[in-house]
Amino acid sequence: MQAIHLKATARSAEWAASAVTWTLRRIVGVKDVAVLASLGIVSVLFDERVATTEQILAAVRRVGFDAKVL
Repeated sequence: MQAIHLKATARSAEWAASAVTWTLRRIVGVKDVAVLASLGIVSVLFDERVATTEQILAAVRRVGFDAKVL
């Protein structure tokens, strides 16, 4: 298992933590997602043999956020 922490900045004014959580949990290999909306931090626990950091970043970006690994 591997954990990554992302800084996610919304392109819109509304923080959609539930959309990010729902999207990431749909990725095969993602085991847990925690969002600290007030800080714009997303923590993801995933099986690196199944999912990749790039997949996770792409998923966050698809729901309208700029994201980078901390």
